[in-house]
Amino acid sequence: MNVFTYGSLMFPDIWQRVAGDGHRFEPAFLPGYARYEIRGVPYPGLVRQKEAAVSGMLYFNVDDVDLRKLDIFEGAEYRRETVTVSLSADCNVVAETYVFIVPERLTMRTWDPQTFPVARFIDAYCPGT
Repeated sequence: MNVFTYGSLMFPDIWQRVAGDGHRFEPAFLPGYARYEIRGVPYPGLVRQKEAAVSGMLYFNVDDVDLRKLDIFEGAEYRRETVTVSLSADCNVVAETYVFIVPERLTMRTWDPQTFPVARFIDAYCPGT
């Protein structure tokens, strides 16, 4: 299974703490979705939105054990869905991603991965891993 990540898990240091090492990954693009800040937390929520698109990271060949780890990490406010992501103009790949299902918590401000506090996130959400 391939997994498209667009928030905290697109950072390899966090991915490795949650799902482990050894997954090949590369940048990817998901059309038809938008990524917004969530009130009170540093990570984003992904929602369907026509004419929008989200950049992220695509991890390849994630097994069922690691997928279950990701499901637990994402929690009840996300639902795993099958999507088609683009690696290039002529290369699309089917993948799983986590869509945010509590839209009233979204700020509707675009989430910026450049300002994401990776080290603080690891300390707060991935301690001891």
